[in-house]
Amino acid sequence: MKPLARLNLFTGKGGVGKSSCAQAYCLFLKKNKHKVIYYKIKSARLDEGNHHDPDELNLQQCLGEYIQDKIYSQTLTQWILKAQFFRALINMLPSFGYLIYLGKVLKQLKNEPESYCVVDCPASGHFVNFIFSAQTFLKI
Repeated sequence: MKPLARLNLFTGKGGVGKSSCAQAYCLFLKKNKHKVIYYKIKSARLDEGNHHDPDELNLQQCLGEYIQDKIYSQTLTQWILKAQFFRALINMLPSFGYLIYLGKVLKQLKNEPESYCVVDCPASGHFVNFIFSAQTFLKI
């Protein structure tokens, strides 16, 4: 059998069953004795998303972790996250939010080399931003 991909992204038009397929694939992996990390991505805006869903990645939290890893200061991280200019900038650049999500997922896979990650991505149009966000920011 061909080796399974460790990063699995599920996308498509709204209402076609992305979440059902992603969850079914998680079950397949678990039945085959693989450790599974499941994430859901709804929005790349700081002021959107259901922050009560434990599977949904929270952009504010992911950004906080990223900034904290770079500047090593919880106080400065909180100040940056509360700054209106920063929040407006992030919301104007949705690709940046998707890049932060992608970084979170890749870091998790690096830290857990035996795990498989399943990501329930936003609808297709937003997914294009998700995939090309790294390439976009390399050009800046």
